[in-house]
Amino acid sequence: MSLYAFSVFVHVLAAVVWVGGMLFLGLVAAPVLRKVEPLSLRSQIFLTVGRRFRVVGWICIVLLVATGITNLAILQINPFRNISFLLASPFGHALLAKLVLVLGVILLSALHDFVWGPRAFAGGPGDAQSERYRRRAIAVARLNSLLVLVIVFLGVNLRR
Repeated sequence: MSLYAFSVFVHVLAAVVWVGGMLFLGLVAAPVLRKVEPLSLRSQIFLTVGRRFRVVGWICIVLLVATGITNLAILQINPFRNISFLLASPFGHALLAKLVLVLGVILLSALHDFVWGPRAFAGGPGDAQSERYRRRAIAVARLNSLLVLVIVFLGVNLRR
């Protein structure tokens, strides 16, 4: 197996784990947990699951960035050396869009995982300020889920 094939494999695997985990949390875990009573138990379960997935998610993000850079290097594509390359072709447009979205998703993930997510649980169940942060964290998580699906779409188009 070539270095490129291995790097693409790790890239795709990290994407599957990260995107799949995000979709699982939003489409399966959150709806099920909304039915858990009492509210304190629901909050504790979601906090525990969220903290565990945060570790997995950030490992995946690091792997995605590292293998993405490796893949471009192996293909001898340096989007930062020649900006006109990004503006001159459909491949360059898709790559530029993907890079911008990746940066945005990383920033939104950091905001969700290290600012609004923790504040959502700081005041305990029923606290008004915690509830505002919880709504913000949910909105960012939904936006991030949508953006990573666009990134996956762009990635597929880059290889087609």
